[in-house]
Amino acid sequence: MEHNDFNTIINELADLNENRWLNIRSHIGIIISGWARSEKIETGWIASEEGIGDSEYVIERVYSRFRHEVLSGKLKVDKYHEYKEVILKYTNEIITDQFNRFYNMIAGKDNTAWRRVNERLFIYAAKWLADKKIVADMAREIFQESMLTFVEKIAAKNLCFETSRDLKSYYFRILELKTFEFHRKKMQHNQRSAELVSDHLLKPFEEGKFEADDRYYSIEKVMHDSISKDERYILKHFYFHGEKLSDIAKVLRISDGNCRLKKHHALRRVADMCHKIETIQLQRPIKE
Repeated sequence: MEHNDFNTIINELADLNENRWLNIRSHIGIIISGWARSEKIETGWIASEEGIGDSEYVIERVYSRFRHEVLSGKLKVDKYHEYKEVILKYTNEIITDQFNRFYNMIAGKDNTAWRRVNERLFIYAAKWLADKKIVADMAREIFQESMLTFVEKIAAKNLCFETSRDLKSYYFRILELKTFEFHRKKMQHNQRSAELVSDHLLKPFEEGKFEADDRYYSIEKVMHDSISKDERYILKHFYFHGEKLSDIAKVLRISDGNCRLKKHHALRRVADMCHKIETIQLQRPIKE
């Protein structure tokens, strides 16, 4: 619709020119679609007393209200920008009110509402994860874990979202955290795999003297001979990398309690072995 033709069209609307009204309805749809894209609003995340609506429902409601008020004389618009402001005002009112109803359905675990949310979020998340160069299988797993957390958060908390944009932003914060967690676990797995292959501890950076080197590698040999790979991993990452036992337990896929127990037993065996070695060395005759 050209702005210069607007006055002509408005005059014809008052004369019930149905072709002009059909053009107006199509144009209202264009305005609403453009606004929804720019504002990141989901026109399909709405509900009324009759059930869940969609974008066509919104367009029809806005069009019907605009037509009724123009023909009844309640509304008079002389300029194009006034017409557009009215359309967006009606749209905003309908979507704001009916999004609240839709969110209540989500919070109430309505399957139809959740299916609609899941479909849209899958599209957005798939593109976002693809941009992060995450392969399809891993992307699907991250999406599913994010959705599970998303559902649990909404079910467990008294959350409040004014628009669908706010709801999507909340989901994407969860998705970002899950993606970060995926990268962290992947790095830990790769690091642990490399360490298990090399099967020795990394020398602490701050140790530089020969005596410290000798003692460190003596302890490393004792650990290699006296405790298992998992126990060496626990001691190394706890004492030399400063990691939490709970994080180490997750990498090893054992409970926190089991991880603490393994650390305690490993320390005791290493200490006993070191004590025996030192005792033997002290008993050796000193060479003149």
